[in-house]
Amino acid sequence: MRKASSFLPEDLATFATGRSMAEFQATFGGSIFLLIKLADGGELEIGLSSLRSAGRGQATAAQPLAFHTQLADVNTAMVHGDAADASITVLRRRLQASPHYALTIEKRVETATYMERISVGRARNQDVVLRHASVSKFHAWFQRDERGTWRVADAGSKNGTRINQDESSKRELTIVKPGDVIRFGSVETLLCPPDLLWKVAQWT
Repeated sequence: MRKASSFLPEDLATFATGRSMAEFQATFGGSIFLLIKLADGGELEIGLSSLRSAGRGQATAAQPLAFHTQLADVNTAMVHGDAADASITVLRRRLQASPHYALTIEKRVETATYMERISVGRARNQDVVLRHASVSKFHAWFQRDERGTWRVADAGSKNGTRINQDESSKRELTIVKPGDVIRFGSVETLLCPPDLLWKVAQWT
């Protein structure tokens, strides 16, 4: 087994380097990762950690992942030029600067309505719980169609949802893709596919 990459948390790097890309992707059911920047730790980090203790929001069977990142335009690197190498390089740089929490975007709370929505908000009954003063109780939601296209919509939040630098219209679904930076209030997140994380883990 290759040595775990120094810029990835040891549990993820070990898990990824011991498996093929197909096996790694299959582990997460073809979902996509949401990397949540922990700019100041505090309540946001505590709230995300509580998902782990409750058995929710785990990126691996063991624990959520403590990434490191820095601000950069990942989406530009993924779309233009040598996308594969550029996106790996940019993500490596991002993963070295400040801690992130990683979880797959999926339905975690069973509700009688809106089963197609993956909710994001400050309240503990959301699928993605972001315990931060800038995040509304029900802030936004993700949806994925039958083609695998992801969309996000602001739920009429007080502080808004921004995709890259553009503010999302209230309750209007907008297509998002790997590399997009989504800000819920002042909480910054990044969409990252499992195959990119696997590739990053292979770099020693």
